[in-house]
Amino acid sequence: MPMRRIKHRCASWLKSGLSKLLDKVSDKDRREIETTMHKDVLESSRFPEMIFEASNPSISKGGEDLYWVNLQGKLTLHGVTKPQQITARVSFSGSEMRASGEFTVRQTNFGIKLVSVAGGTLKLKDDVKLTFELVGHKQESPPPPGRKDRNMVSGHSRANSGTHS
Repeated sequence: MPMRRIKHRCASWLKSGLSKLLDKVSDKDRREIETTMHKDVLESSRFPEMIFEASNPSISKGGEDLYWVNLQGKLTLHGVTKPQQITARVSFSGSEMRASGEFTVRQTNFGIKLVSVAGGTLKLKDDVKLTFELVGHKQESPPPPGRKDRNMVSGHSRANSGTHS
């Protein structure tokens, strides 16, 4: 099976992952945390995307229109590529496909330095849990020359992060 690539902007990953954390801090500390995370930790201007590339998924049926997919692949984050395994729950309903799952990333394995902010009162953990949900819709498109039909999939993704111990 050919390599499949999923890209996600690190800035949106960071924003969604910090949202719960930032609910309990002052506006001043929130700005400090976001600036520090973008500029000094993720360096999102240099590394704006994280990319997961997978090949040869293993698939098992979990029920009617429900599957479990195990993906062995490579995750590129902060300019560093490492092997990563991801398990996703995939379901189908009409022309829609949904895939969701979670996996843990150890930030220091990707050259991301751990920092503390807000005068040292807030320290970020090394392990970060990333959750994702992908939604795809089947689209009919004109067939290419020499082929009778062709289906394309379009969709969108949403990724969140949270720290855990």
